[in-house]
Amino acid sequence: MSTLVCPNCNYQTDHDERFCWKCGTQLVAVRQTIFCSFCGAALKPHALFCSQCGARRKASKERACGRCGAELTPGEKYCWKCGTRTGEPSGATPGPELETLYLKGLDDYENKRYVQAVDAFKTAAEQGHPKAEFYLSKCYRDGSGVPVDEDEGARWEEKAGEQGIDADSMEVSREDLLKQARRGDICAQYQAGRRIANHYFTSKLLYREDHKWLSRAAGKGYAPAMYLLATCYSCISDQKNYSGNKRKMKEKAFGLYREAAEHGHAGALFSMGVCYESGAGVAKNRKRAFGLYCRAIEEGYREPLSLFTVGLCYDKGIGTARNKTKAVRMYRAAIEFGDRILAPEYLRKLELKANGVSSDRD
Repeated sequence: MSTLVCPNCNYQTDHDERFCWKCGTQLVAVRQTIFCSFCGAALKPHALFCSQCGARRKASKERACGRCGAELTPGEKYCWKCGTRTGEPSGATPGPELETLYLKGLDDYENKRYVQAVDAFKTAAEQGHPKAEFYLSKCYRDGSGVPVDEDEGARWEEKAGEQGIDADSMEVSREDLLKQARRGDICAQYQAGRRIANHYFTSKLLYREDHKWLSRAAGKGYAPAMYLLATCYSCISDQKNYSGNKRKMKEKAFGLYREAAEHGHAGALFSMGVCYESGAGVAKNRKRAFGLYCRAIEEGYREPLSLFTVGLCYDKGIGTARNKTKAVRMYRAAIEFGDRILAPEYLRKLELKANGVSSDRD
């Protein structure tokens, strides 16, 4: 049987992924052959019966999944092949397949493909994955990929808490994070850069340290790092006290947004649309901006701002023909996903106009 092992973090999977979900390192195939205990013939991968003598394959540790018959090792709470609960006492960690599903959701979440992230988190959470339960609660509370539902968010947060997962337990100390980053872990480099980069919102500067980590992760093709670095460049170029070349900085930001979008970052598609609409780092093109806004939503980036922006385009005729019906639909979707300020106000104006009443704020 061929098992794929990450040389960086030792994560193992029996699937055909080329890169590790945890750190992005290319996986290495390790060959493991299992033989029939009755006749000694080599067994095919995942075979439950010997092709030579028909004997049933025995679980090496006298444990097998009750649903698919896959061999299990002590401590596994979930079957690595089908994700079914194995009846192992609580405290065991999920099997590789369920963990891979969670990591796929995390990858979609980091790349702002929220609809796909919710699907993956929900599937894993329904099978008891605690971290998937935690992120699913965040999605419901924030309206990321799913309408805001505080009760559902609280329910999943409680489930995750019962297994010892909460906001504090998900936090890694800065020292441990930097150690992982120095070892070449792409996710840790991104997380280190993101954590330190929070300072630029208050200091209006991009520190050398966060720029270093974000640049390293972005240079390895990690889309969330490209997106955050582009956002930093964009914010810095908008500062009044910035003395550098603002046009060049905006062009760098747009270039990084485009690279992140090519690597599957749905939020970068939306940001590219903002650049096209305002002419930041690229020639102004409102029609292309509207197309990118719609693509971002189609790719799963459904959050209040993106839904409201498309509604505004239909309302004001920005990059597309005016369509009040579609504008109302998008405004209502934005409200459903958690917009409590802009969408309600613009929807009220549209409804007043439809009833022949003028708004004092128009």
